[in-house]
Amino acid sequence: MGSNPTGITNFFVLNSPNGRLQSVSAYILIRVNVTDWDRYRQYMALTPAALAQYHGRFIARGGRSVTLEGPEESRRLALLEFPTLELAEAFYASPEYQSAKSLRDGACEAEFVALEGLSLPVD
Repeated sequence: MGSNPTGITNFFVLNSPNGRLQSVSAYILIRVNVTDWDRYRQYMALTPAALAQYHGRFIARGGRSVTLEGPEESRRLALLEFPTLELAEAFYASPEYQSAKSLRDGACEAEFVALEGLSLPVD
């Protein structure tokens, strides 16, 4: 997976009454209105390498979406997954991602929201 600037190798936390290990995931939900596809495609080409350095992965990236409730969603959507909320925040603030993001600036209007996932018991 390349270099590991985080130094983190174990993504489990001890956080249950019975002392069993539980996994904690985090997500970044992205909504984008692209205004300059040429620049945005350059950004898209650089993002996966930065994402991998922080142990993140794409769950969804610009695929078909259907609005089930509320105003029609017409923006490009993406969902990223990370082992922890701290890694999601570190990814966004990282020099690697900020370099890629500089290509995105001015090429779209974007919203990024990080949220912690549920802790589930590990069998």
